[in-house]
Formats: sequence, structure tokens, C-alpha cells
Amino acid sequence: LVLDLPVPLAATRTQRALDRIESRGAAYLESVRQAYLSAAAAWPDAIRLVDASPSADVVAKQIAAEVAERATARVTARRACS
Repeated sequence: LVLDLPVPLAATRTQRALDRIESRGAAYLESVRQAYLSAAAAWPDAIRLVDASPSADVVAKQIAAEVAERATARVTARRACS
């Protein structure tokens, strides 16, 4: 799972000192974000994007749903192979 959050919004949520990666600036962070988005587009079965812009509760529910979906799919696939 990749939690996707636009860089400007991520900056508004930071409530501590920036770490060495975050200190590299918005352009660097956006390039990293774009790399993750490209990877997710290239491998949609392996990488799922979760929109991290809503509240933490909403994002947590999205994560739980993705995990449950993946777990169900794996169980179903294993049963089909048996």
C-alpha cells in the first residue's frame, strides 16, 4: 500500500521538525511521490494507492478495506489451486 498525499498538504500536517529527507524540499518530495505513483501505475496488482488526504480515521478504514480485500483474494486463490 502506498499512502498518497500531495506534498503541499503533507507540509501542513507536519507537527515536528523536518527530518533529513523532508528537509530536501518540495521538489524532491514531489519527485519521490511521482516515482511511487509511476510504480503503482506500472504494477497495479502489486501496489495499491490509498488517498491519504482525508482524516486519519477515513484513511485507516481505507487501509483496512484494502487489507481485507487482499486477504480474501489470497485465500480464494489458494483454494482454487488446491
